[in-house]
Amino acid sequence: MRQIKIVFFLLTVSLIAVAQDAAPAQPPAQAQSKQLQQQIADLKKANADQQAHIKALEEAMRQEMRDESAADQQTKSAVRMKGLAQGAGLGAGAMLLVFGLSLRARKQSYRSAPTKPQARAASA
Repeated sequence: MRQIKIVFFLLTVSLIAVAQDAAPAQPPAQAQSKQLQQQIADLKKANADQQAHIKALEEAMRQEMRDESAADQQTKSAVRMKGLAQGAGLGAGAMLLVFGLSLRARKQSYRSAPTKPQARAASA
């Protein structure tokens, strides 16, 4: 029984030693403070980089919107000019049609106008 107690004692001591070796050693407070300050500096740098990237993207987006606006205006102008040309063509065609119809109507009216009756020779 005494041997069993000794074995349990040795087993307990060895487990305690292993547990202490496995536990991470705590760095001193100064090292932790330095580590935290480094993390803060890294996060500030990352934040500044992200802000710069956001500003660059905003400027690129504004430029793209300006370019699209100019392209839209050019497209609208081209469409308006095309519509104006088509309207002018239709107007000119309609005018020619009306002019041609009026000339034809005049010719028809001259042909069908009554002429002076011709004198008939008297037959005895």
